[in-house]
Amino acid sequence: MENPPLRCPACFAELPKSREREVACPSCGAVLTVARSLLEPTLYKLGTAWALVALQEHMEWSALVDAWRDKRERWARGLRETGDPAVVARHLLDLEGSTRWEAVARRWADEREAWAAPLKAARIEEWQLVVALRRYELGLRWDAVIPPWKTFRDGWDAELGIIDERSRATE
Repeated sequence: MENPPLRCPACFAELPKSREREVACPSCGAVLTVARSLLEPTLYKLGTAWALVALQEHMEWSALVDAWRDKRERWARGLRETGDPAVVARHLLDLEGSTRWEAVARRWADEREAWAAPLKAARIEEWQLVVALRRYELGLRWDAVIPPWKTFRDGWDAELGIIDERSRATE
């Protein structure tokens, strides 16, 4: 099974396949640094914004409601330039709200309200956002993400500053 195509975070055009570390977007001309399977977080003002886009790009389309296809590009574009954790929090709530119940663990229904509370606050610290993003990711079922996520996930955790050996021990 082939990985989904890489997309430019600025204009969302499909990027050409390349073995080079840098690739130029054919649409907007942005020169991007590629890491494993996604663009590096240096393209975003907040690491949590990059991490949220990276997670969503690894989600199966079937894990999301049909309307997500129409709003995904605008959603991701809103994350590209933000330096405000509250904006990222709203985007995380939007993604979670577009996630099908079949794509999350049964316990998510019980955890959801407490999970969302800090995200809905007028002010949120980035560390709170990291915790919420990780909790959402842990709530997703394995069949809700594409297979490369299992490998990419360790680098994703590292970018967020997450060291959680307990979650690795059971996988």
